[in-house]
Amino acid sequence: MNIFDAIRQFKQLAEVTQSLKEELRSSVERLEGERVTVVVNGLGELVELELKPESCKELESELKELINEAQRRARERVKEAAKEKLGGLDLGF
Repeated sequence: MNIFDAIRQFKQLAEVTQSLKEELRSSVERLEGERVTVVVNGLGELVELELKPESCKELESELKELINEAQRRARERVKEAAKEKLGGLDLGF
């Protein structure tokens, strides 16, 4: 492989990576608890947080739990999407 092939492959990888980020940013995961609802996108970014009228102290534990679970699911989605888009190439996602 010459340098031009490597540059072309790197450019293709950058394009696929950007496309993957855009796709993941537009997908969402919604989790609803008894007093709170969280929505994260495929990158794990918190998109929406809805608190039902309750005491904030009572919500603390549930909120942490839901956010952690939503982020875990988003990380799994990143792994699956990267595997699909990159043909199994392991980039450490």
